[in-house]
This record gives sequence, C-alpha cells and structure tokens, in this order.
Amino acid sequence: MAQTLLSRFRSKDDLFRYLTQHGKIPHLLLPRAIAGIFLPSIGGTTLAFMKDILKDEKRTLRVNEVVHLEVPLYPEISVKNLYEDALADPEVAKYLPTQEQMGGRLPERTFFFGVLGTLKRHYLTEIIKEAHDRRFKVPEDSQSKDAILISDTWLEELTKHPYYSSKFVVSNIL
Repeated sequence: MAQTLLSRFRSKDDLFRYLTQHGKIPHLLLPRAIAGIFLPSIGGTTLAFMKDILKDEKRTLRVNEVVHLEVPLYPEISVKNLYEDALADPEVAKYLPTQEQMGGRLPERTFFFGVLGTLKRHYLTEIIKEAHDRRFKVPEDSQSKDAILISDTWLEELTKHPYYSSKFVVSNIL
C-alpha cells in the first residue's frame, strides 16, 4: 500500500494537488470526478494533517459543499479566539487540524471559517450578529456625541448602490 502511494505521489505537493483538484479530467474519454476536497493552502496544510485524512482520523468537506460566509475582521471573531471552542465541539473537531498537526500554528482563516460556516452556520452567524450589535448599536438611553444621526433620505442614498471597500483586492470585485 505504501509503495503504491510512493510511486503515485512523490511529494506532499503532489498529494495536495491531487486532493484539492476539482472538476473533471478533460483528456479522458469518460470524464471522471477527482477528489476536490477543501483544505488550507499548500503552505497551511501539513503532511501530518493529510496523513490523518488518509487514515480517516480526520474528515473533509468537498469544495462545492463549503459555505463561505463574510466574516468581519474583528478581534473577537478571530481564529485565535474561536479555535479552542471549535475543537471542543466533536463534530467540528473531526474536520480541523490540531495544533500539534499544525506545528503549534493555527489554521488559516479562510479554511477555519469555511469549515465552521458549513458545519455550524447558525452558530457563526450568531457570533457575527452579536459582534455587529455591540459595535454598531447605539444605546437607546444615551444620545452620545459619537453617534451619527442620519435622515431616512441619506440612509436610502447611502444604501442604494453597493460599496466595495478599498481593503478588498480588485480581483475580488470582478
């Protein structure tokens, strides 16, 4: 068995590419689906994590199954703050690498929130909603000088057209 794998995949990169490719193989007469699993980038995926996937100790999601939610870049909604809670959930822990597998590092943000958004969508949307509420809700009993009062006309004008932040790469818009 090990010899078969060694002859087919000569490096971690070969195995990673095979596991993450998705779609169909065009040069075959009968198209075959190929692995297409959702993993962190090649730099964020360790050989130890891939070995556990192949031994069925860790589970994977297919790329087309992953739910990508827009997770704001708030300190309270970070991989660092949510990772331990995610590993405490047995269902989610099956899909995430341990810190030992990651060499003490945390999983990449896109991978972590892709897994969490797919398996625990309601939980993640509640966390995002609570963070938004804490940041943007003005307490009813205080008319703070830091709050911005806005007329209905301006609110309509400001929300009429989509706005793309300059923090996003232009290629994301196209």
